[in-house]
Amino acid sequence: MQPYRLVVTLDGVATEYQHTASRLELVESIAGRLDRAPVTVPTTIRFRYLQVAMGTVVIASTGIWTQTFTGNSGTNLDFNWLTSMPTAGSAGRGLLDSGKNDRLYFTEMTNQAGGYTAIAALGAAALVQVDGVTSMVSMGLGSVALDTCRHVLVRNADEYTRLTTTVPGAFTSNLASWGIFALPAADKTGFTGALLVSLGSQANVNADVVATFSDPFVGTSLIARQSIAATYTTSIMAATGVSISNTSQSDFPFASTGSCATDMATLQPTVQIAER
Repeated sequence: MQPYRLVVTLDGVATEYQHTASRLELVESIAGRLDRAPVTVPTTIRFRYLQVAMGTVVIASTGIWTQTFTGNSGTNLDFNWLTSMPTAGSAGRGLLDSGKNDRLYFTEMTNQAGGYTAIAALGAAALVQVDGVTSMVSMGLGSVALDTCRHVLVRNADEYTRLTTTVPGAFTSNLASWGIFALPAADKTGFTGALLVSLGSQANVNADVVATFSDPFVGTSLIARQSIAATYTTSIMAATGVSISNTSQSDFPFASTGSCATDMATLQPTVQIAER
């Protein structure tokens, strides 16, 4: 059969298939409603909460799966829904409709003593948005109990060493992170729709962390993700000083034992790294 390339673009994200089959059946796993109404013009959500700010504001939604790190701290915020960030594998940005079970979350994330963040305050709202029309959200912003616990064995330093010794180079910088994410259907769609509930220390170290946090996203399951990047500089044809990163990113399920100490994930990939 004649080999060919097929590029499928879904909501601006292109996926390329290289194949020889005369017939293909392609399935894309997505989170969210296919019947969502698009956001075409600035559409403001005006948050007016009563409590004192506790941390950094993160706006999230389910049904229309988004999570936006605003960089702001404060309980009064005008947020343009046109700038909301769809989650990985989301069906894309759309207008919220509480009649179709969409839900909006105003969360504030704070640093915890164990070297990770957690949601410390939460406000939830049911909206029916209209394109270009401002919506008002005004209610009490409640503190949340850190009533969820997971044990994370962080192996960032080990994975960085594995990455840099397998593919040697003059590495100039590194990036290491881990986090705990809530997934709508991890067993069926993997990381699709992932919402961050706790971000670990960015240090390139190994650590043993018992993280207590809040997961306000009902019906989701939790996984841990580790991301490692090692950057080096090279020359490509006439271009010099080109930065290239070798990266390793892996997801890990937690054991389900009902005990904080043993509901554990060890962030240490076992898949072999191949040099190309």
